[in-house]
Amino acid sequence: MLIAFVVAHLTAAGRTEIRIARNLVTNTVTQAAADGAIFEAIFNLSDPQLQNRWPVDGNPRELVIGNTRVVVWLEDEAWWINPNSASPALLEGLLRATGSDPESARRLANAIGEWAGSAPVARPQSGCSRTIAQQGSITDRRVRRSRPPMSSDA
Repeated sequence: MLIAFVVAHLTAAGRTEIRIARNLVTNTVTQAAADGAIFEAIFNLSDPQLQNRWPVDGNPRELVIGNTRVVVWLEDEAWWINPNSASPALLEGLLRATGSDPESARRLANAIGEWAGSAPVARPQSGCSRTIAQQGSITDRRVRRSRPPMSSDA
């Protein structure tokens, strides 16, 4: 009876280990296929012959990498607004377009610009985090956590 229990336990444990190993292999193959698709897209977009490049149009392209089918979309992200490099005026326009009132949009855009370093005149970081947190879109804790680390050389 005891031997049957030990055999059943070893069999179940072995099956679990086999499933885990199979999942690891599948995840590795999938990651390699995704990496291969990205590399193929970059290689294609680097072709010196413009007519050979894939158009950056957002249409799906199906690739087969090994035995894995991967779908790739090439999209132009140049029109996205990067708050780290956008001017306060552009940020203010974005905030107003998304429903903020003019005064809140101006204050928050200036605070973001000061925080990111794109504002013409910077305030101390503590003032920026307070202004951003008061707008209600970012908590003070998140603002502190996203601040770049201070150098010990100063």
